[in-house]
Amino acid sequence: MVIGSGMIAKTFNYYYHDNDNVIIFASGVSNSKEQNNSCFEREINLLIDKHSKNLDKKFIYFSTISIDDKSLSNSKYINHKINVENIISKNFNNYIIFRLPNIVGNTDNNNTFFNFFKNKIKNNEEIQIQKDAFRYIIDMDDVTKHLQPIIDSKLKNKTINICFDDKVKMIDLIENFEKIMNVNANKKIVDGGCDYIVNNEEFMSLIKPYYKKNDLYIFQTIEKYINA
Repeated sequence: MVIGSGMIAKTFNYYYHDNDNVIIFASGVSNSKEQNNSCFEREINLLIDKHSKNLDKKFIYFSTISIDDKSLSNSKYINHKINVENIISKNFNNYIIFRLPNIVGNTDNNNTFFNFFKNKIKNNEEIQIQKDAFRYIIDMDDVTKHLQPIIDSKLKNKTINICFDDKVKMIDLIENFEKIMNVNANKKIVDGGCDYIVNNEEFMSLIKPYYKKNDLYIFQTIEKYINA
């Protein structure tokens, strides 16, 4: 069973729409800048409702590795994710929480990390870039590739940080967009952001048998979806 209609839900729906053993809960707040408390409350109510009606199923929830970004400690979105993680870990008896980085994939949602910057650059709108900000990114295809075997395994009651070792400074990431799109972005460098390291040892150990490092991963992922 898959709950949701966004990019993650649509992708996982191919594998789990008729699976009676798993609930893929991908109906959370998608806008990391959301300020409306009712949106957060709606997600929690839906989550509790779906779990209460499917106690025998493995419950999959998607959180964010940005929980480790100290510059976002006052974010309503981040504090909501922490709250949901606590609710699940204290009350659910068979779950996996995947903390995801910024996902790059095919979606019409303009609030996603990738679409936000692509559209800003395309429309020559000003982009404020925090000079000390870093991001981890992952291809949506790699999310399903690497997470499906974990979901289907006997692993349970885990919170796993999902990211590769690669991270990129936001300034450099925007330069990748510029190179691929062959334009100069309307950039404004501002103070803010921080460098943070995500503990991804468990994830990397789980995918070690078939993972091959690609030093061009970030550039090629951006290029793949700009040219899609």
